[in-house]
Amino acid sequence: MEILEGFSFNNEIFLFVFSLIFLANIILYDFNVVRKLFLTVISLFFFIILSHYELLPLAVLLAVIFINFAGGLFLKQYKSKIILFFLILSNVCLLFFIKYPFLFDFINAHIFIIGISFFILNNISFLIDSFHGKIISNINIFDFMLFSLYFPKILIGPLVRYNEFYFELNHNSNFPNIDIFYSGLFLFMLGLMKKMGADYISMLPMTIQSNPLGYTGFDHITAMYGYTIYIYLDFSGYSDIAVGLSLLLGIELTQNFRYPYLSSSIKDFWRRWHISLSLWIKDYIYVPLGGNKKGRYREYINISLAFIVSGLWHGLGFNFFVWSLIHSFGIIFNKMTFGMFKLGYINNLLTFHLVALSWIFFANSYDNAIISLNKIVFEPAFADVYAIIMNNIEWYIIFIIMILGVILEERISGFLRSCFIKSNYLIKACVIFFVIYLMVVSKQNTIKPFVYQQF
Repeated sequence: MEILEGFSFNNEIFLFVFSLIFLANIILYDFNVVRKLFLTVISLFFFIILSHYELLPLAVLLAVIFINFAGGLFLKQYKSKIILFFLILSNVCLLFFIKYPFLFDFINAHIFIIGISFFILNNISFLIDSFHGKIISNINIFDFMLFSLYFPKILIGPLVRYNEFYFELNHNSNFPNIDIFYSGLFLFMLGLMKKMGADYISMLPMTIQSNPLGYTGFDHITAMYGYTIYIYLDFSGYSDIAVGLSLLLGIELTQNFRYPYLSSSIKDFWRRWHISLSLWIKDYIYVPLGGNKKGRYREYINISLAFIVSGLWHGLGFNFFVWSLIHSFGIIFNKMTFGMFKLGYINNLLTFHLVALSWIFFANSYDNAIISLNKIVFEPAFADVYAIIMNNIEWYIIFIIMILGVILEERISGFLRSCFIKSNYLIKACVIFFVIYLMVVSKQNTIKPFVYQQF
């Protein structure tokens, strides 16, 4: 069961298992209560395997689900700010206990729960929406359990709101539909292709980042651009896989990326990158702090605090704090200048490079990030560029292809999806066979876990 333990999707075993799940879901679709129970059991099954068959993580998660569900019902009726505060605090403490066990050395115990970050954020949104009366009236524990554990999004999201998930689960009359099926299949295969590309692209940047003093400035420039493309392909690849798998089951999840490297500003970038997390931070951090309703300088403080929370969510290292400051200053600068610097594609290039620069801090410890920047600025070694490229010529060729794919994705992905949906069965079969062939070939190399699994 290697594929389920790693949840890499790059395995024919997973395809076989999911095909059985898909067929069972089709058969049960008109029996919605049984279907939802089936999907819940399957989600629990995946969680147990991902937890290496340890039952304690499952017991903890089920306890938290029941407590948050009961808390949501209470908040929906009584609107208690004190209860809301303690429920949110309890969820955050659990998140920190699992993600950062060194903070709790006085407790001689540690438990690891896969996907805990996204699980907690989903549950906190449910609690806050319950308090504000935004949750639909006919909620039940089984729908909430499936909302919390739904297996396509169990590791890395996307984050969804309870009402949206409930509607898709109970009122999606567009399924089964052949176009939805082919659209989900296309997204799944696109995500797999991105993941395979990401695994290859990651090799050189990670080698350089593991020994920053041993490489030239041009190597570090390569690592910066390489990691920038890698993290997008890896994370958006998982999102495409999750959305595609869910579409095949008749449940539409939030699209998490919208061509972020074509952004014209940092503000625009966060409308396109990890959209579900950006909206979560906006709705549950930035707006409750006052948003832009309490004056310009308070707005700038609120933006900074929201990004600092985002940085803390990714990790406690000072590098994540710097990463969050770069992005918050980028948005504040845009607001202070009222977007006056409209320079066309120059804006896109400047935004891309500011994001790429910030990834240096995201990918490295603070000390290694400083070493990398010093190398880039003071030891570029441009005289060695030809030799460096020739020593890694295959990587640079694939890298250029991937960059072109990322740049042109907005123009070609919709076209390719439409062509796939409209193509005859022979062409579809050839495309599917080609993707499966690449999956088998890629198994010769180590399949890396999705980068956001660590968060």
